[in-house]
Amino acid sequence: MEDMVEFINDYTKQVHSASNNLLRNMENIVCDYEQILRNVIYCSEKHIFSIINDNDIINYSDKFISSFEVSKWAEWHKEFLEDEEKHKADGHNFNIFYLLRDEFGFHVQETMHSKLIKFLLDSHASHGQGNKFLVKFLELMKIENPTEGIWDITAEQGKIDILLKREFPESIIIIENKSNWAGDQPNQLYRYWYEAVYSRTKQTGNDDFYLKNKSRYKIIYLAPNSYKAPTEQSMSKPVNLKDNNLPDKIPKGIIEPRTYDNDIQKWLDDCKKCLPETNQRIKEYISQYQMLCKIL
Repeated sequence: MEDMVEFINDYTKQVHSASNNLLRNMENIVCDYEQILRNVIYCSEKHIFSIINDNDIINYSDKFISSFEVSKWAEWHKEFLEDEEKHKADGHNFNIFYLLRDEFGFHVQETMHSKLIKFLLDSHASHGQGNKFLVKFLELMKIENPTEGIWDITAEQGKIDILLKREFPESIIIIENKSNWAGDQPNQLYRYWYEAVYSRTKQTGNDDFYLKNKSRYKIIYLAPNSYKAPTEQSMSKPVNLKDNNLPDKIPKGIIEPRTYDNDIQKWLDDCKKCLPETNQRIKEYISQYQMLCKIL
């Protein structure tokens, strides 16, 4: 598969050097090939050559056909079908989240992602693993003394997606979940800091305090990948907050960007590793949720 990906990437670079007309025709080829991909009867060099010619690329064939190497498509197609059949037989293609989406129209949106994450973080949830998953998450987020104290965890209560709090040592972790690529609401992160963190610490615009205690007070900005970042307006003070002692922006050391494609995947891997070997149900649940997180 890696060889096939490399081959396609190399070919794509050559195609982009051709005319716009060729690119339009190549789009037709891709669409046609998608239709025949799953049909063994038509997977042959001769048939794919006919697709190229039918799409009026005859004039370009001499220039591009050597790099196209049609036989590789046929070879890859055979391997693809054999691999697909094996995965079907082993049940690797089944995913409960895809089933709910495709057969019942139930899509896992931002609020549901928050609840699914909260389920794993909750020490009293039916996964039966106590605080194992919670500790792995806190360790990944570099929270001070993660095993100490009693954590209170809520999801989708009020406006904060996920809120983790404990009294001793005092810690407040806000998770702003952007799994659906939603835009930031007006002054959103500032309001969360003011309501959940500042109201407890009373450290008015004290950057030094939050920098020193960034292992206890955080706003985790959880996005699908690193391309989505907090907006300036979201971190800025609302006009209706009249307290002149408040900073114009959230103090440094509070906001920490994290991603589904890196941090959440790593955390879920850690969760599976700490499971007993006999607990295949929760392991499979986590694996299927990982697959869902890869296509946000």
